[in-house]
Amino acid sequence: MKKIVSLAVIVMTAKTPLLAQTKWGGAFTVKVSMEAAQDSIGLFYYDMLQKKQVSERRQLQHGVAVFEGSIGEPVIATIYTGPGFGKGSDGQENSLRIYLQAGNISVKGKQTLKDAVLTGSAITDDFAASEVAISPYRKQIAALSAEANKYREQKDSLQQAAADKMIDSLNTRLKLEVMPAIIKKYRNSPAGAYQLNNLLYNNYRGEMDTTVIIPLYNQLSPEVRELSTVKFIDNRINRIRKAYQMTGKTAPDFTRMDINGKQIQLSDFRGKYILIDFWGSWCHPCRKSHPHLKALYAKYKEKGLEIIGVDQELQGDILAMKKKWEQAVNEDGLTWVQVLNAEGIKDFDIVQGYAIEAFPTKILLDKEGHVIDRFVGDSPDVIDAKLEQLFGK
Repeated sequence: MKKIVSLAVIVMTAKTPLLAQTKWGGAFTVKVSMEAAQDSIGLFYYDMLQKKQVSERRQLQHGVAVFEGSIGEPVIATIYTGPGFGKGSDGQENSLRIYLQAGNISVKGKQTLKDAVLTGSAITDDFAASEVAISPYRKQIAALSAEANKYREQKDSLQQAAADKMIDSLNTRLKLEVMPAIIKKYRNSPAGAYQLNNLLYNNYRGEMDTTVIIPLYNQLSPEVRELSTVKFIDNRINRIRKAYQMTGKTAPDFTRMDINGKQIQLSDFRGKYILIDFWGSWCHPCRKSHPHLKALYAKYKEKGLEIIGVDQELQGDILAMKKKWEQAVNEDGLTWVQVLNAEGIKDFDIVQGYAIEAFPTKILLDKEGHVIDRFVGDSPDVIDAKLEQLFGK
């Protein structure tokens, strides 16, 4: 199960004017008390308005450290001991996640922060309760995923298929029953919006927009919907909706130089079914999906399937991007048409033009250039079924 953690902490000094003041905004004090000897306590957060990470540290005086400031809206923060945040996960003993909100928050720990007692943040109480309700499903899915990987390595396809089926069943129940119930329960709390954000990010194909996510979003209280993190959910929903509105319409045309220096244009491939593969050399799931694509290309090329790879590099100048792209194509043994989005991006950004929100994404076009379907993530079974429908087995 994909886990997305949003850290949206807005912390300012008392002299800084409040921004985007909400019901939960205002002056805050966080008092951390530790029975075990500690040199200092740290507070880590992400300032959404200034778009930067901030890490503050306070020396303990007689076992106590105090953080003071002002906050525009409630946000997740991490309190930690030790040399610095990032040296361990949230579940380890040296850190504690809380919702930072206006008022006096008290954290009392003994030897570690793992079992610290927190008071003064009702949102943290809601958040903790929602995580407790979800945790058993996550643990089961993680255990089954480990089993599935073991069976995959052993080439035991029957046991692997059984484990995958159980994972799919748990994921479906989590998405369609458990998390919606939690979000409704905490509709008046930012913790409910946090879980809706997680549900949205696990909605890879966008099919839950109208049936699940949009109704849940509409049920959030007006105060919660005013939060900047929740407005982001609205924007995300709109982008996914735009992507799937392309189905049935003519795909945007584009021109690029392919990896062999030949100019190609998408519309030149009319008369064939086209599978556009949006990938990157840096993207492990993309690279992992290439052997499957090679098998599909060998199976359906003579029946009228063409694949066009659109590589999206994230770092470096154009020469560095080309080097990474060409190296990945050679390493993966890709023999179909390959283009680099960065070359000619000023004329037309293919990734933006096709409303790509995640990698890998594959888009299937019919012989007239209309969008038939969109496959987000590593979804070989879904692609197989669609191509068998078009070409036969």
